Amino acid sequence: MKEEKFIFYGPEITITGIDENGYGPLIGPLIVTGIQIQTSFDSIYSLKREIIGFNGIIEDSKRVFKRNLKSYKKGEQIALHLLRLAGKKGEDFYSLLESITNYTPHDLVNFKLPVWGDTITFNESLLQGIKIKDVYVEVIDALNFNTLVNRFGNKAFIDFLGFKRVREKLPSRVYMMGKIGGTKFYQGFFFVGGEDVEVIEEKHHISYYKIKDSELYFLLNGDEEYLPIMLAGILGKYIRELFMKSISELFGLNDIIPFASGYRHDPKTRILEEKILQKGLKERFIRKK
Repeated sequence: MKEEKFIFYGPEITITGIDENGYGPLIGPLIVTGIQIQTSFDSIYSLKREIIGFNGIIEDSKRVFKRNLKSYKKGEQIALHLLRLAGKKGEDFYSLLESITNYTPHDLVNFKLPVWGDTITFNESLLQGIKIKDVYVEVIDALNFNTLVNRFGNKAFIDFLGFKRVREKLPSRVYMMGKIGGTKFYQGFFFVGGEDVEVIEEKHHISYYKIKDSELYFLLNGDEEYLPIMLAGILGKYIRELFMKSISELFGLNDIIPFASGYRHDPKTRILEEKILQKGLKERFIRKK
């Protein structure tokens, strides 16, 4: 039986799923993505993966984008399909960013889309009962990330700030978001962000708040369990991988998929880091944390 406070009332509900990609890398932007949907599903639990059944097609972005060409083709097809449903498109990297972000790429390498797959195939039935209304992507590059680290000193708050900016772009009745590093309490983040929030529930698996007429849910393992967050994660991962392709190519490092992941454990990231340092562009591309 569903807990009554988690049930949506009304014939159709506007829900925005929000997820981040690139919270911990050395190189590349932090991407916070929102996907606004309209649905007649009656609670957050009715949007769980085991209820809908994704048949291995839609899942956590880390499982979709494994570091091989086949996975990147699959991820790009899903991402471009979601963008098409939202009425967003771009013939190349720059024009795609223009349609879904406020970010200007400056001197990055531009390239045509699609990159890894030449067709878009997707099982439409997986999104039955769900209308994709809009998408927005907040891009926080290394330069801006470092500025915010200097200002706030708290990397988790930078993530939260990205979530807030997405919420401002996609007004919705319900927001479903992944927990930030497993954080349980968010009231302090809201306070620093200048928002007056009502705390409804704070538990290990769910933290639930209200702001005016909106309900906000932070859900543990949200990108693995809940469709709106999972869709946001896949699109955000795609955008981040486009950035990593562009940054790698800017420094002459080309490959079938992005040369470096940007994460510290990746030996190719160290090669890219050396190229960046040689060009004297540390502040532009390398994070402090």
